[in-house]
Amino acid sequence: MSARLDFTELNSSTKASSQRVTTIGKLLVGITGGVALGLTVICAPFVSPALRKFCLPYIPATTEQVANILKALKGEKEPCWT
Repeated sequence: MSARLDFTELNSSTKASSQRVTTIGKLLVGITGGVALGLTVICAPFVSPALRKFCLPYIPATTEQVANILKALKGEKEPCWT
């Protein structure tokens, strides 16, 4: 009987430690997934232009270029896109 009792105690302590590891494992998986999702959301706007068929870089216009465009459109009565 005593051997059977020892096995029962061993089995119950193993289940308890196994349950603890499982809880810690789930917590680590959740944290890792959250960090991965956060990095994906932050990096997506910077990576997505490189995945296009024709990659066009964004180059901002200088104030001189904007002034030239406004000067060229000054005499227009209608917008040029109609």
